[in-house]
Amino acid sequence: DSGSKRRLPMIYLAQGFGTGISMEVTAPRYENGRLTGLVRPAKLRLVAPEFCESMGDPLEASAETPARVAFVCKDRVLFVPLKY
Repeated sequence: DSGSKRRLPMIYLAQGFGTGISMEVTAPRYENGRLTGLVRPAKLRLVAPEFCESMGDPLEASAETPARVAFVCKDRVLFVPLKY
């Protein structure tokens, strides 16, 4: 959560039961320390770029980096951090 700088749990959802090229992430929303619901930030609705393919499930977060989605794009790999 970029507002509070805290790490929050998220739910990763591949569209089309994992066979599609798009995915989205659902995260908890807090106000004044209380859970108020779930949000699906537009920033975390991802579609594989042209000529790219998702490598599958997100890579786990570490102490230094958030969880990331990886895409293979011809001769390179793109990493998209899952943060908002």
